[in-house]
Amino acid sequence: MIGVVGIASIDSCYSKIENNTIVENNSATIKVLRSNTRILDGENYTDCEVKFLIRMQTNLECKSLDDYVGHVYPFLKNLIKGTVTRVQIIKIIDLGPAPLKHISQI
Repeated sequence: MIGVVGIASIDSCYSKIENNTIVENNSATIKVLRSNTRILDGENYTDCEVKFLIRMQTNLECKSLDDYVGHVYPFLKNLIKGTVTRVQIIKIIDLGPAPLKHISQI
């Protein structure tokens, strides 16, 4: 598993962000650093700057940790409702092998 820590800007249409957390699951933790809400065409829109920690599967095509940079934006785009406009990677960490899942019966 690979861990990526960074900051992103999002133009979104989240009407409410609870506990400053957008996503928190096994593959990512995304928390709001700053947000600005505005009304556009009768809808509440919130522009956010978020910090993130994402956990991605190891990719055999990536020869070094730097090769994962191009995989971060699409990964975030799939997790977040809204438009990711900027991604700044702070740190990429090799987390070691992914934990094995127990298969009780096949």
